[in-house]
Amino acid sequence: MRYEAFDPGKAFALAQRLEIHHIPKHGSWLNTAEIELSALTRQCLDRRIDDLAVLNTELAAWQQHQQ
Repeated sequence: MRYEAFDPGKAFALAQRLEIHHIPKHGSWLNTAEIELSALTRQCLDRRIDDLAVLNTELAAWQQHQQ
């Protein structure tokens, strides 16, 4: 197939801006979830929180800080 949307120089420049990450075919969503939960545990849940309201407040603050 030929793609003629860009001239060769422009196509090469655009291709150089891409960063390709290979992820496993199976379990990739699970790996992502495990990484996110690990970060949450290290950064936010590194202590015992007995009150659900405090937990929700802490989680909301952590989530806001991540964005």
